[in-house]
Amino acid sequence: MAYPVHFAMARDIDQFMPNNDELNPGWRLAWGVLIEAQVEPLMMHATFEEAAGALERLTNSGVVRKLSHRLGTTDFVRLNG
Repeated sequence: MAYPVHFAMARDIDQFMPNNDELNPGWRLAWGVLIEAQVEPLMMHATFEEAAGALERLTNSGVVRKLSHRLGTTDFVRLNG
């Protein structure tokens, strides 16, 4: 269970949740593994290195993209960069 509203109100939450998306309370920044045939990410990881390693183990026909992910849901937004 996620408590995004309460986390967003805590001043020092960044030290405990370094991937917290400051622009979107209740969302976290992540790296998604996307396979060409799918619209939604197959999996999400905290770092680019973890996501790239997972993609390498699965297949090389996908991509790793930076995402913002709403905690406790499958909602995501692709970010530039």
